[in-house]
Amino acid sequence: MNLSRKKPLLSFVFVILLVLAPMASAQEGNDQPESEWARIDRILRQMSDFLTSAQSFGFTAHELIDEVEEGQRIQYSNSRSIVVRRPNRLVGEAYGDLVNRSFWYDSRNFTLLDREFNTFLQVPAPDTIDALLDEIEERLNMVVPCTSSARMGHCGFQVKRQLEPVLIGLV
Repeated sequence: MNLSRKKPLLSFVFVILLVLAPMASAQEGNDQPESEWARIDRILRQMSDFLTSAQSFGFTAHELIDEVEEGQRIQYSNSRSIVVRRPNRLVGEAYGDLVNRSFWYDSRNFTLLDREFNTFLQVPAPDTIDALLDEIEERLNMVVPCTSSARMGHCGFQVKRQLEPVLIGLV
């Protein structure tokens, strides 16, 4: 089962919600209580606006994935780190139970190293991060995990309202 295709951004968003929630509750003004969905949407937009305006930043997202295999629950953990320097530098690393890869982008080349299989790939790349990510999505039909925040435009988070937000624990 290829678990690396699961969306790891959810764990990143959850951590950001926990970090930004105290800042959001300190806002002045409105006496009306804010709905949970409006609060989540506002916090995600604030985070997105902040990351969009930053010329360089980095973060690490930790993810836990529970799978049930043959009636037994197995928990996998991965970490993904991204460092961005706009408009044309990007480095990332994913490591853990399910993945052990790194990538580098320097405005000329995109290099991917897979430590598990001891292989690497280097290809010529476009001159901006946005163009690189667009090309990867179009040509390979895949999204590089945790990179939506590296784009120059809005991060594009969408809060799905099919699930109720639940605080599971503090990180």
